[in-house]
Amino acid sequence: MLVSSDEHPAQILRNADSLGLPLRKHVDSGVVHLLHVSPLELEVDVLFATICRAVEERAIERLVLDGVTAIANALHDERRFREFMHGVMAFTKQRMLTSFICYEHPEIFGLSRFMPDSGISSIVDNIVLLTFVELGDRMRRAMLVAKARGCDHALSTREYTIGPGGLTLLPEGPETLPFASFSSYLGLLSRAPTRIEPDTLQRRRKSDVPMDE
Repeated sequence: MLVSSDEHPAQILRNADSLGLPLRKHVDSGVVHLLHVSPLELEVDVLFATICRAVEERAIERLVLDGVTAIANALHDERRFREFMHGVMAFTKQRMLTSFICYEHPEIFGLSRFMPDSGISSIVDNIVLLTFVELGDRMRRAMLVAKARGCDHALSTREYTIGPGGLTLLPEGPETLPFASFSSYLGLLSRAPTRIEPDTLQRRRKSDVPMDE
């Protein structure tokens, strides 16, 4: 089931058709259920009850909640939004559903935080960041698995494209620089540290050694 507050089902189906995805066929057969939520007419308690009822009646196995940002903005109440998200997560985990929460991050370049200020990042098992990288005069799409609870995962940024057939993850290129310890970088907390050249690092270390008088 796809719950969307940003796009009408007709627009979702049209976009899927443009990518060659057979979403319309699955909706017509009842395999996929689309639920549109208007932020202007949002009643969060009614929405929660509607989702729970649809999951139970249709034996939903996967839930996509698209437009979490629009729901949060429509509520204007951080506590109610947090309670709604915690309720949805508790309900889906109890039923062993796979849930996808799509949150539109306000920062396009560089991320100082992964999730909303409502503190819901702690209740999700995985966080996948989709962002943009500017190379020269072109924008490129990038993906990073920032969190995967209970498993070992690669902390590498991968490029991906969107086109016919959906999303394509591009293969990793060769590692251009060997891994180095934190002591070889400046500005670690900025998430974009500057690497120090070995000779510069050596000079800095020598300058830190106290001289005998």
